Amino acid sequence: MACVAVLAPLVATVDAAPAAAPIGWAPGAYVPLRTFRLLNTASGVGAPKRPVAGLAAVTLQVTGRGSVPVANVGAVVLNVTAVGGTNSGSVVLYPHGSRRPNTVHVRYEVGAPVANLVTVPVGTGGAVDLFNLSRGTVQLSADVVGYYVAGTPSVVGGFQAIAPTRLLDTHTGRGVQSGIAGPVQALGGVQLFATGRAPVPADGVGTVVLNVTVSASTAAGSLTIFPNETPQPKTMSVSFGVGQTVSSHVTVRLGTYEALSVVNSSQGSVHVTIDLVGWFVSQFWRRDVLPAAANGMTIGVDPVRVYQSTSATPIPANGAKSVKVLGQRGVPATGVSAVVVSLTEVKAAASGSLVAHASGTPAPGVANLFFSAGRRVTNSAIVPVGGDGSITVVNRSAGPTQVMVVVVGYVRHLPVSVNPVSTGQSGWGMLQLLSCPTVSFCATVDQFGNALTFDGATWSARRHVIGAASALSCSGPTFCMAVGAGEYAVFDGRSWSSSLGGVPFTPTFLAVSCSSATRCVAVVSGGQASTSATSVWNGSAWTSPISAPHVVASLDCVTDSWCMAVGGGKASALVGNTWSSPTQVSLLADSSLKLSCGAVDACTVVTPTSQLAVLDGSGWHEGISFSARPLRDVSCADQHACFLATDQAVIQIDGLVQTGSFPPVAAIGTDLSCPSATYCVSTLADGSVVSLESGVWSDPVRIDPEGGVTNVTCVSAISCAAVTDGATVTWFDGGRWSAPSPLPTPTAATTRSYSDIACTSPVACTAVGASGAVAVFDGTAWMLDAGAPGDSFTSVSCPVERRCVAAANSAVSVVDHGTWTRVGFLVLMGLSYVDCATVEHCLLVGAGKWSAFDGVAWSSPSDLGLAATAIDCVGASWCLAVGASGGVGTSATFDGTSWVTGQMPMQATSVSCTSAAWCAAVDDTGRLSTFDGSSWSAPLSVASFGTRYRVECVATGKCVVGGA
Repeated sequence: MACVAVLAPLVATVDAAPAAAPIGWAPGAYVPLRTFRLLNTASGVGAPKRPVAGLAAVTLQVTGRGSVPVANVGAVVLNVTAVGGTNSGSVVLYPHGSRRPNTVHVRYEVGAPVANLVTVPVGTGGAVDLFNLSRGTVQLSADVVGYYVAGTPSVVGGFQAIAPTRLLDTHTGRGVQSGIAGPVQALGGVQLFATGRAPVPADGVGTVVLNVTVSASTAAGSLTIFPNETPQPKTMSVSFGVGQTVSSHVTVRLGTYEALSVVNSSQGSVHVTIDLVGWFVSQFWRRDVLPAAANGMTIGVDPVRVYQSTSATPIPANGAKSVKVLGQRGVPATGVSAVVVSLTEVKAAASGSLVAHASGTPAPGVANLFFSAGRRVTNSAIVPVGGDGSITVVNRSAGPTQVMVVVVGYVRHLPVSVNPVSTGQSGWGMLQLLSCPTVSFCATVDQFGNALTFDGATWSARRHVIGAASALSCSGPTFCMAVGAGEYAVFDGRSWSSSLGGVPFTPTFLAVSCSSATRCVAVVSGGQASTSATSVWNGSAWTSPISAPHVVASLDCVTDSWCMAVGGGKASALVGNTWSSPTQVSLLADSSLKLSCGAVDACTVVTPTSQLAVLDGSGWHEGISFSARPLRDVSCADQHACFLATDQAVIQIDGLVQTGSFPPVAAIGTDLSCPSATYCVSTLADGSVVSLESGVWSDPVRIDPEGGVTNVTCVSAISCAAVTDGATVTWFDGGRWSAPSPLPTPTAATTRSYSDIACTSPVACTAVGASGAVAVFDGTAWMLDAGAPGDSFTSVSCPVERRCVAAANSAVSVVDHGTWTRVGFLVLMGLSYVDCATVEHCLLVGAGKWSAFDGVAWSSPSDLGLAATAIDCVGASWCLAVGASGGVGTSATFDGTSWVTGQMPMQATSVSCTSAAWCAAVDDTGRLSTFDGSSWSAPLSVASFGTRYRVECVATGKCVVGGA
């Protein structure tokens, strides 16, 4: 059997992102990146190798470099370092092509290095300018740590970058309530209103990003900025020394009244200047969108001090400290990709720097904060979170250092959910469970835990909701419960949610029956072989197990206050939460019983021996038989209409009398559900679904075609193509997969064997395979490319329409509008996997080697560090390869020059990336792991329907997985 699975985000707004944003990320979303050095004037990276002259600017190209995409970047977050200044001065950052603002981002002194986090919109051509506001020269470096998606934010937590807007200047009295100029006095403060002035709206601003500068201080101390209706936190926003001028990047949540308090916690006066450089959407403005409803949304919190070292417990020289950040006050325990923190060097024995990074990952070679002995320094950072929910702070100095870490916000990252959908009209086969509470609603779950629902007209896409379901029960179109070993899943009429919450025991559910959304009774594994245990669901939680009076093989609940249970040769009713005395019914000893009740005290039980036990007003009757064929299932619509399923027919009975028999067009499966006396739904042995309405069977409706998916390609969330069985192709339009259509047979072969496919648009695709198989799609039909060489191609990449690179085991060929050129013959033997970011940037991997293509020739193969089995490039200077090294799962990232390898939790065979901050990989057992730019997630089993899985991602968290 074959299947294609779609992995969808948990929240639909991710799919509804405007076209201006990268697919899957709403405007204003923050995309954390692996730290990448964009600028270093000391070494000639990103600019000429010379210091920046006084009163001069250096233009830095940001987009299309490192992990930053070419388009849809609204603002970048840079860690900017100034060092080697010949005079004291400052650095101003602004969009290239725009006017230099009257603000300062980095203040530096002669010789000493200083770093500051800067958020700046990108300008003309995707560049920003760094202006040296000094008479002397200075060396500058800039490391990108993330970016914000372009566009107007419409989701809570979305970021809007603006030109720096002056909110407060005590030198002039601007923003001071009294309007009087003058420094903030010792232990004094001012109030600051951050909203209501163009271009900032009067409401809808939840958290602000500020550039804060302090100067002319008469005593050392710190400045704290916080919502004015909250108590002053024991944290620092900016630290300063006597007479020192310091600038700092500050993120702070606004309070109910959208006002801030600025308090000077020193014994001397200080001048303060504050510029607003951006803001995050508040939930009070967007009431129709839940907080953090999409990936990359940033949520501000009241400052949470998560770590404070002391003189007795400093971070030792060149030592590190792991700090738990998730699950702290206001910060979720899961679903967070990065935290916004304030780092403060409280007391240091020697000069040095602090580096913050995700725990479990290598420390980057850049610093978040530089400090000198005896001088307190604060800086902000946006730090990815490690797999254990922690960040690590490294003390790069020769002496012990006391450090304080304060979390002021977090970036949402929703986990991947699995939503398998069909590749055909409508069953995969092996549909084990079926429940139809009405004639216009059904739900079914297959043996792999994939659920579909039916609305009376069409079947939904598949959604993986549970590991292995043992029972399914729906009380109506707005509530279903699926249970299994160790978990349960609930359907609310729109979507499924899987959880282990609200279970006061280790759950092993064996059966379940739901009479309403607030009442389900489940059979759970009991402690004694002679009895079972039951647990009751009240709409939010399960009760602790209580013993049933006998073994329960099957149960059915007709109302919230009446259920029937059978098994162990006995039957008993659960009335409310009390069991009746068991009734001895010898036929009920079989463990494979199927029970259905049409009303209170009106039930039918079938056994594999083709016999029935019927409960009516006079008691139980047993030993009845209506068919010589094995009875597979029973469903009672009411007290007078029950339906029995054999492998060849559905039989209707009324109590002890047969009233009809309906042989279908094909063999009946194991599942039958009848919501009315005239309507039934059943699965067939091949996985199709049929319905019986007023004695007439519908045609079978299939859910999946047979055959293996060789490879998948997508140009958008609503346009994918998959090669099936190496001989056919099927198309996805966002809701359904088409019936497979044949690919042309190569002239030199008797069979078709296509192995890879690449599309640049819905009307331009190329498929390649063995024996010179190359087929081209023009939007109307597939045609053989007769000019292709006779190589057995293993992969193909098409960066632009009608220009592709195809790799074989011993050669690589380029086709440009129908003209083929073979390059690298034999030299590139064994390098079988290719991906191209542009027509002049391709990478080829395999056999432990790699080679780069510049549009004309391939470089000599070099060692890669792993035996790669797949590669994907999201830009000319960022690629990811997966495979194995020494039998251990390994991945490697490429920055345009060199590779960095690291372990991953499985040996992946396919990978797809939407950005350098999000990739998904699968292995041949159907497990999927995601990459956030620094680390891989634990593998999640997404499919069990075959082998040789392939993945193609159209958006962050939304991928297509196919297997043979």
